[in-house]
Amino acid sequence: MIIRSPEPEVKIVVDRDPIKTSFEEWARPGH
Repeated sequence: MIIRSPEPEVKIVVDRDPIKTSFEEWARPGH
């Protein structure tokens, strides 16, 4: 990941990663 400046956008990208992983695990069949 390339952090150009401490903007809210960076926080969104960082927060989006774990959320996406959790969502994919939750959306997995058989969970």
